[in-house]
Amino acid sequence: DASCQAHAASMLAVSHVVDQSHTEAFEFCRRAEQLQQLLGPASAAEVRTARILGALTHLRSGDIVGCVSALSQEAAEGLGNSGRAENSEATNPWEEMLYSTLGLAETLRGNYTAAEGHFRSAARFAAGHPFADLLAHVALLKHVQGDDHAAVKVLHQALDADKNSPLALLRMGQVLLCQGDVDKSTQYLQKCLQQRTGTLTYGKAEKGVAHLYLCVAHHLRADAAKSGEPHIDGMAKEQFRQSYNLQPDLRQALKRWASSNPSCPACDAGSLLVSGTPPRM
Repeated sequence: DASCQAHAASMLAVSHVVDQSHTEAFEFCRRAEQLQQLLGPASAAEVRTARILGALTHLRSGDIVGCVSALSQEAAEGLGNSGRAENSEATNPWEEMLYSTLGLAETLRGNYTAAEGHFRSAARFAAGHPFADLLAHVALLKHVQGDDHAAVKVLHQALDADKNSPLALLRMGQVLLCQGDVDKSTQYLQKCLQQRTGTLTYGKAEKGVAHLYLCVAHHLRADAAKSGEPHIDGMAKEQFRQSYNLQPDLRQALKRWASSNPSCPACDAGSLLVSGTPPRM
């Protein structure tokens, strides 16, 4: 019946979002929403979930504006339907994800004041027990605002909540790398890469980012040594290769760069970046 079909479409939407198959994810989010709307008001929560998944797909596919637009509409509708819903003390993981993702998207847009407000809303839905992913997003905001001390403090809270949170490990590695603490950064990034992918917030693309940061870390270590370190260059190239394979955005950027440099085909762009021509990362 329609209820079973709607549930199946929702599960397939989750699967495609996790796998970062964006076209399929959008299709099943749309299909789940259509089927659930046929079931009437009783399926309102499922329709909302499908829309949140669709917005998350917008973000993962690089459409930050589309993500903010979709989630802002959902946030407004949720508030209107529940009277001051975000003042509720009950834990609601999907609402926490909605506001957490909205805060991340606004952070990436540079709208830091809006991001702070969304993170506060997400924390209210967490009812005092925020997911490590939410704390990792907050830490990224602190980092881009230039407060690395606060970012590290929040990330320690995230890792206290979940010592194996891949997103928190990734952000810790990122912040420490920017601070120049290459050794500690490498430890966190390596632990990040040991974690399982296939969640709504940590997939192949995020794993690719960890490989890219490790590539940078290896180059910084080689530069600090001030002597030929062929094995370090080899490790850096391997990390870049892994990132290239996992990161569709990186592949597309390199292809665009190669197209503007006809003498350098796309297949050589990665090795040129790693070797320092043009200058290293």
